[in-house]
Amino acid sequence: MNYYLIANNINITNDIFDKIPKITDEDIIVTFNHCWPINNLSIDNYKNKYHFSRRSFNRSIPYSGLQIISEIKDRFNKIFLYPHPEAISGKHKKPTVDYINSKTNLLISEISHMPGFGKHYLTKETRKFLSSRHNKVSNMSMGLIGYLFIKQQKKQDDNIYLLGFTHQMNKNKHNALGEKEFFLQETDQNLCHIINN
Repeated sequence: MNYYLIANNINITNDIFDKIPKITDEDIIVTFNHCWPINNLSIDNYKNKYHFSRRSFNRSIPYSGLQIISEIKDRFNKIFLYPHPEAISGKHKKPTVDYINSKTNLLISEISHMPGFGKHYLTKETRKFLSSRHNKVSNMSMGLIGYLFIKQQKKQDDNIYLLGFTHQMNKNKHNALGEKEFFLQETDQNLCHIINN
C-alpha cells in the first residue's frame, strides 16, 4: 500500500503522476491546509483521500484553510485536525468547537482528531531536531505533521511518496531548511520518496 502526500503547492501538475506507481484503490492520497493543488489535479476518481489541517483559533481560521475545505468536504474520506501549537504548549485554551461550527460548513462530528499526537515521541523528537537547525524554529508545517502521523500508522511494507514538497513556506513561522534536511535524512534511510514535477 502507498501513501501519496501532496504538498500545498500550486505548481504541482498531473505530470507528477507519471513519476509514481499507479495509484490503486487501497492507496491513500493526503492533502494539507488550503489544498491548493486539488483543482489542478485529477484525483477525485481515487477512492481514499485524507486531508490534514490545524484546529485553529479564531484569528487563524483563514490560515488553516478550514473554510475552503468545508466547501469541498465531500471529496475526502477523512479530515484530520491537529492542535494549534499554542494549545499544545498550554498557552491558549480557548475552545474552538463553536467557532468552527459557526464559521465553516464543517461539524466537529465530521472531523477526525489527533488526540495526544502533539506530544507523541515522533513530534517531540522532530521539534527537537528543528530547534537545533538553521533558524531554530520548531513549529512544524502541516506537511511534516501529516508525514509523521502517517509514518507512525503505516505498516512496515507500506511506502510514503511526498509529491511537490519543495519547502516553500512561511519562514517566520516554520523552519524550511530544517524540514528539507529532515526529509533528506528520511529519504536516505529509504523511509519516504520525494517526487517533484
